[in-house]
Amino acid sequence: MLCFFLLAIPLVFLPGWLIAAIGVAVAAGVPILTHLWLPHLPVPTLDNPEFIDIIQNPIGVLGELTITGEYPALSWLAYACAGIAIGRLTLSRLRVAISLLGTGIVLAGGAAYASWLLLNHYGGLAQIWIAQPSSILTAPETSELLTLGGDGTVPTSTWWWLAVDAPHTPAPPRTWSEPPVRPSPCWA
Repeated sequence: MLCFFLLAIPLVFLPGWLIAAIGVAVAAGVPILTHLWLPHLPVPTLDNPEFIDIIQNPIGVLGELTITGEYPALSWLAYACAGIAIGRLTLSRLRVAISLLGTGIVLAGGAAYASWLLLNHYGGLAQIWIAQPSSILTAPETSELLTLGGDGTVPTSTWWWLAVDAPHTPAPPRTWSEPPVRPSPCWA
């Protein structure tokens, strides 16, 4: 979580339009870059790193916190950009509130429809299953990922994984349609 906030600090000093542009670029670009980088990075442990881990393997911990882990900070940075940009709007104005509502509905509906269209109409789901034997997942794990969601990343066996709109996958449709997760307090 700290890594995520450290990445967000510079955004606070930027103008709202630039933050929005960075957010769009992150939402569209980070899943593609992650898809390219994942085969060359170590498999994440998905454990909470301890201080000794940071000393023994700082690059591995940084990679897991930013790219391959349960909550990859780079993938979630789009939400920080959206939150900061929205926070700078005059939210007390009815027109702004209605515009935000309409934009949210269009993005959520459009992302879900785009995912459905790509996976079902254009054969993405079939391509995922064709590529499944070369994936790191078993067939039941693939079904589970498609239905229930993942652990922060998707397999790199086919580019069609980026069209999946499953929970906790940083693919573009999910990034555009999933509301940000509210972090629980430290004592919870």
